[in-house]
Parts: sequence; structure tokens; C-alpha cells
Amino acid sequence: MNNIVYAILPFLLFGAVLGLLLKGRFPRVFIESFNHRREVTLTGGRTLSTPMTLSELGELLRPFPEFRSPHRAYLVNLNFVTGIGGAEVFVGEERIPIAKSGLRAFKEDYLEFCFSK
Repeated sequence: MNNIVYAILPFLLFGAVLGLLLKGRFPRVFIESFNHRREVTLTGGRTLSTPMTLSELGELLRPFPEFRSPHRAYLVNLNFVTGIGGAEVFVGEERIPIAKSGLRAFKEDYLEFCFSK
């Protein structure tokens, strides 16, 4: 294979997986952005890396009301939230920070989501 194929292969593979994610084939637990990388954490702890920005992922997930951003570096699937304490949201064993400026709004969104099921 030439270098161009190696360069675009991760994008193609992630595009195929992202298509399955958006169709609900893999439950997405949360998406984290750090060190210029985004990692999608699935149930069971499996992760997928993507070159897409968190803003781009947020736009793709906009039709899904269960996704909220507690912090500028995270998107969380509210179906997997096990609790909120202080300025953190718990997703299983993971502790995800909630931005102080958005704490009240995130808690209200979470309560609204829980009671709308």
C-alpha cells in the first residue's frame, strides 16, 4: 500500500465505526478530548480514537438528546450516568468533571432527561 492509503485508513475505519455508533449498534458511554485526541469509550471499557474534534462529534450527536457536555472536554451519554456528586458526574467507575459555570444547567438537563424516559 502506498503512504496515502496508510494516511487515510484510520479515517476510513473510524468513519465505518462511527456509522455503526450513530445507528446505535455500539452503546457510547462518553467521549473525552485530551492531548489533541478524542477517545470514544464504549460499554465494557473499549475505546476508539478519532481525529474528529469534539465539536464535530457533538454536531453528529446533536439528534441524540441523551448526549450532553458536562465540560468542554467531554460528551456524556446520560443513559450511563450513575450519579452526580459535587462538580463531577459518575459514569460507572469514571469520574468526569462538570464545569462550574455549567453545573446547574447540567444537573437540570440530567433530571429532565431522567423524568422524560
